[in-house]
Amino acid sequence: MDSMIAFANPQLRFFFDPQTGTWGLVFPEAEAAALEGARMTVAYREGARRTEWICGPVRCRPAKTRRDPFHGPCRLLAAEADADGGLTVRMEWALPAARPFLLWRMILTNRGTRPLRIDSIGLCRAGPRFAAEGGVRLPMDPARRTMFVNGWQTWSFAGGRRGRDRQPTHKLGPINASMHIGTDVQTSRRPGHFVSDMFAALGGESGGELLVAGFLAQREQFGIVETWLGDGILSLRIEADADGVRLDPEKSLATDRAFLALGRKASAAEYFDAAARENRARTRRAAPDGWGSWYYYYSQVRQTDLETNTDAAKALRPKLPLELIQLDDGFQADVGDWFERNEKFPSPMPELSARIRKAGFLPGIWLAPFILRMDSRTAREHPDWVAPGSGGVMSNVAVGAVRRTRSLDVTRPEVLAHIRRLIRTAVIEWKFHFLKLDFLYHPAAKGTRYADPTATRAQALRRALEAVRGAAGEKAFLLGCGCPLGSGIGVFDAMRIGPDVDSVWKPHLFHQVWAGLGDPTVPSAWNAVRNAFARAPLHRRWWWNDPDCLLARDSETTLTRDERRTLAAAIALSGGMILLSDDLSKLSPDAVRLAQMLFPPLHRAADLPGWRGEEASSLAVLPMRGPQGAWWVIGIFNWGDLPADRSVDLRELTGVRGDARAFSLWDERMIETAGGILDCGTIQPHGSILLAARMKSKGVQYAGSNLHFSQGMEVAEWRKSRLSLRAVLNLGREAEGAVWIALPARPTAVRWNGKPASFEQAGEDIWKIPLRLAGKGAVEIRWNPGGRR
Repeated sequence: MDSMIAFANPQLRFFFDPQTGTWGLVFPEAEAAALEGARMTVAYREGARRTEWICGPVRCRPAKTRRDPFHGPCRLLAAEADADGGLTVRMEWALPAARPFLLWRMILTNRGTRPLRIDSIGLCRAGPRFAAEGGVRLPMDPARRTMFVNGWQTWSFAGGRRGRDRQPTHKLGPINASMHIGTDVQTSRRPGHFVSDMFAALGGESGGELLVAGFLAQREQFGIVETWLGDGILSLRIEADADGVRLDPEKSLATDRAFLALGRKASAAEYFDAAARENRARTRRAAPDGWGSWYYYYSQVRQTDLETNTDAAKALRPKLPLELIQLDDGFQADVGDWFERNEKFPSPMPELSARIRKAGFLPGIWLAPFILRMDSRTAREHPDWVAPGSGGVMSNVAVGAVRRTRSLDVTRPEVLAHIRRLIRTAVIEWKFHFLKLDFLYHPAAKGTRYADPTATRAQALRRALEAVRGAAGEKAFLLGCGCPLGSGIGVFDAMRIGPDVDSVWKPHLFHQVWAGLGDPTVPSAWNAVRNAFARAPLHRRWWWNDPDCLLARDSETTLTRDERRTLAAAIALSGGMILLSDDLSKLSPDAVRLAQMLFPPLHRAADLPGWRGEEASSLAVLPMRGPQGAWWVIGIFNWGDLPADRSVDLRELTGVRGDARAFSLWDERMIETAGGILDCGTIQPHGSILLAARMKSKGVQYAGSNLHFSQGMEVAEWRKSRLSLRAVLNLGREAEGAVWIALPARPTAVRWNGKPASFEQAGEDIWKIPLRLAGKGAVEIRWNPGGRR
């Protein structure tokens, strides 16, 4: 029998024992992290007989080096073993030469004469919790471990957890369970037991990751990472759910490639980038920012509402440079009858899009191409198109009350032809080149059955999504929603990454918070904000993130001023798309001003120090640099229900030493540091502070502004001399506010666009200069040497 096989790159050492079928991975440094005793498994059925194959002695081929098309040169190892019923299991490992992670997959081939049913494929089982040897050793006190937990689809919970925490999950029972169940593996709800869909990241309370595991795609199966965070020796399971799919004789079934990184070189960013390469993520095209109808009109939207908001957006363009007008649910004759309009929309769809284009906007439309109601004309005429087992899956399409819909069987050729026709009609005939496609989880919900019994849920969904992209063409901009994350990479230009926002802060049902039971998956501003931060690292790696809409309105809402500001700050710092969903014709000046703060968007995600350890990070740090120097935009959030006093250590957040000053946007005040500590004062419940922190310097310094959330990106030119300053400001839009500038002496003259401007002292060496900006302007300041402050 072959002896132990081992090979390494500069970061990791992989080893495999062909005699026992166990393998491991070591980060070769003092107090190293290590995975030991890992096994592979397959659960399958031959007729009524159930079998669990656990990898034992295998046949190995010599290791070799080959270039991987996505990850560069790799050391490769392949092994095979035979199981009962004629099942052959092939295992393939790849260790990149220059990247700190291991990749591997399994390929099952039925060499027998009877079909097999494949239930699950275990790519890694290690540790006592799974009745296995070995486990994961991490150089860290188990009590200090943190873990990022990811949910199955757009609206499923994502966020950081600690060992004492339980995994948040849907709480409304059968009402929404099927929306969030990616696999058969469910958490026990005991402290420290976590099941994460697709990927997970573990580390300490500070610093980077020590273990990142998951799947690079969800084209073949939906998979999970499971562990018990508080155990000394960490038990780890990485498993693909094969859905009981039928594997016919001489047919094969492969898993997506799994990913594992260990030790101080482990990085969630490396995982995100590897998955992006594997799926050819679509990130080069910038997402349009604009307006959508849903969160003000819902399904009651009328053509006149669309026209009113198009006209209002045009009138507001000098202040709010929106690009997109998107019609949401409410135009169709019925759910599933997309080619027909209801009486609220008398004009043909091409006329609607033409009016939007004439006003200078990109027309967008919402569709849910995979679902239908059973009393729709489509369902009556094609009852065989409906997927068995798809009943009882909730959607809120055409809400007046929650309505249950059914999924199309996307494995049927005639159904795919219908979907292609719908998408081509919307893009080519109706000329909506922005499509928001919703409820995409429906045909992949657990329990759904297909006309093709050889297709897993992930395969069926991915093929349908690829049919959508093919029909839409490369130029159409596709925004996915309600989509299992791994299924959408490479198909969508943008993706909703959290539950629906709402004009209520806490989870609710029909605006009744008590009925929401704190469910982390149902509509609420808090749930949307949490996921916007949790999945912020995916932005411009897998797609452009859609954190959902800013509700800027200060009437017809239960959101407080602090909550609206927090929503705006979180959207801005998450880096994602910026979409409004108010009646634009009714926005107050204060509401317009709040929305203005986000334009022009930076579209850069902030660093989140609490990404693994907090449900939503209470700190967000965005490094900035401009002509006036470097600064940091810092968001500090109070997610609690009581006021909280907060302070931050700027040395820890920024890595710099020395005195600093910060400008607080919402209350327009300067805050000085004491020994590097910034005392922010009291933050109201669900409130935030948005700071621009700068290292204090002698002489002239830009201290802050209330023109843009970054409090500095508006500076396009900064020229200073011993006695003067000329600063050019450019936002590309109208703005009214002020800038705060530190000067060595009291100004003798201040001019704005060549005309005398007022100014007032706002601190020992800080001067406030009010101004009105029409796109671009210049402020010029002079002072006398040694002049009094």
